[in-house]
Amino acid sequence: MINNIPLKLSVVNAPNCTVGLLINISNMLYNSLILCNEVSAGMYESETFKILFSCLSLEIYPLVTKYSMCASICRTLCKATELSKKIIKVLVKQHNFIEDFIELFTNQYIYLNIQSPEIVAVYVDMWYWGFLLLGSLLNAHGGYSIVWDTISDFGPIDFFHSSIITLSDSRFKDVIPSSLYFLVNFFNLSYSYSSDMSVRLAHILDYTGVSKKKLNNYNDLFYDIDDIDIDDPDIDEFSKLNIKEIKSNVNHNSNSDFLEKSKNALLGEEFCFHLLQLYYKYNTSNIENKIYGLNLESVTTGLITIFGISSKARILAVNLKFTQHLIENLNEIYNILIMSIKPQDVRSGNKSHIIDYLSWTVAMICNLLNNCDAAKEACIESNLVSPINKLWPWILPDNKLLNHVLEMLQTFTNSCPKACNTMCATVGKKSLLVEIINVALREMNLVSRSHSTALLQDSLKILCTVSCHIHCRTIIVKSEIFACLNKIHPTITRGQRHYQKVVRIWDDFCGNMSKYPECQIKISEYLGVLCALCNQTANRLMLTAIRNCSFNSMNRPRYLASAELLHLFSIILTTPNIIPEKIYVCTAIWALCANNHKGKLTMKALGITSKLADCLHRLECEANENEFEIQFMTYVLNVIKAD
Repeated sequence: MINNIPLKLSVVNAPNCTVGLLINISNMLYNSLILCNEVSAGMYESETFKILFSCLSLEIYPLVTKYSMCASICRTLCKATELSKKIIKVLVKQHNFIEDFIELFTNQYIYLNIQSPEIVAVYVDMWYWGFLLLGSLLNAHGGYSIVWDTISDFGPIDFFHSSIITLSDSRFKDVIPSSLYFLVNFFNLSYSYSSDMSVRLAHILDYTGVSKKKLNNYNDLFYDIDDIDIDDPDIDEFSKLNIKEIKSNVNHNSNSDFLEKSKNALLGEEFCFHLLQLYYKYNTSNIENKIYGLNLESVTTGLITIFGISSKARILAVNLKFTQHLIENLNEIYNILIMSIKPQDVRSGNKSHIIDYLSWTVAMICNLLNNCDAAKEACIESNLVSPINKLWPWILPDNKLLNHVLEMLQTFTNSCPKACNTMCATVGKKSLLVEIINVALREMNLVSRSHSTALLQDSLKILCTVSCHIHCRTIIVKSEIFACLNKIHPTITRGQRHYQKVVRIWDDFCGNMSKYPECQIKISEYLGVLCALCNQTANRLMLTAIRNCSFNSMNRPRYLASAELLHLFSIILTTPNIIPEKIYVCTAIWALCANNHKGKLTMKALGITSKLADCLHRLECEANENEFEIQFMTYVLNVIKAD
């Protein structure tokens, strides 16, 4: 068996061992891994891969020889880690060699200007496989933390600046797929590991300037746009729509002036700018696409990631009119879909790539809108809601795409009344707000153990957000959305576990919506459901909504006549150690009794006054930690007793 061959490479340090021999051995192992997967087990048992990894730190001259050796070793290790997760776990623990490995990608590019094309070629080959190997290390358990700590200790600014070179220097065009693979995974993992890491990374990207030449002239972004023949049969339909949009809508001079001011560009801006270069080049020339060996997904994923992390990147994209470009893309996608795909066939046939393109476009817009008022203003001016409304029949059948769209709309409307107002606009006799309400109604009909609640939660969050606008509130109140409360009554759910999350979602929804008078009246029509849910749940769900609705004078007769509600008040007041809930109940009692003689008589007749007095007495006997609660309960008790 080939995996029983003892693969010992410790002789590389011996005088008679040449680098050429090491390269040949590495190439042989790579070819063996392709032909027989079991070779990876032999490499693991004999620790050959550890020796190969350590060879990356050898001091070897001339540089062309060292780069050739590193490229060969990285290629072999990439294949080995692809076949064996054990090898990745061991490589990640080689801290010293990881530091030497990362050093290969930092500051080395400055020597390339004086090197021959042959050296540049092998250097590029080394970078290509090196970035893939770094990406593999990230996927190991704890790999991200180790790589991040190593980059931080060695100098993250220099490392990221070196990475930018692979996106901007034409000599590194073959490295772009692997560098994007590493950078996108690295940025994405920064959010999944800890908030501290993501904050540090965002700070580096947004507040660190790199002393270098100015950003490339903005006109280079549209390098040969005027020379492209839009009727060329080799150009696909998306390229044609992008060429047309760029020619008609982009103001070269104003944006060029903007970039001329960036004498000391920040890292986040540089990443964004060079990714935009790649995006436009990919979208406007199939020839360029073939040269770069890229696909649209890798570039758009990079933009999605950098928009999600760097606020400076978002601002730069807005100033470069990229937001308007994306919205125009949505309109063009609609024109293509309406001519070629029925909504029910959205994921069938040979047009599914258009839906993928739509999903990426939505994700880019979503991250652009995140905490960026300028992007929201641009979307409002370009009427973002209109193309989304027109595309809705194709969005609705695809749950993954629908989830992205709902997340984008939630970001769009968050803390932006103007954006909320646009949700009421009608296209084809329906507004986008009505469509979102219908999604929530559909999801309530599909609630089950196996069905995700993500769409229900997102749609109800959007309704809460847009309810700040009176027109939106009116549409919501007139809909059947609150009638869904009947579907989560304890007599129907019967304690089934999958309904617990649904009830919590509705608790948040009702708690937020009950801030508005119109909604207080509507929610109170289902007071029996609210009381039943509050009685059945340990954390007293729906109590916030009950308290808020108590302040509406139109609800007083219903609340004072509800035996279920008053019994609930009695239970909470007599139950020990739930002080926050007691304060909620006292607030509701005060709202029902203040300046209302009938309310005071009702509370006295049902013994709620005496239960409140007993509760107050117990609190007074305890430590003085509850001073505010004692004062508030005393005040409410005095209000009820007053004639």
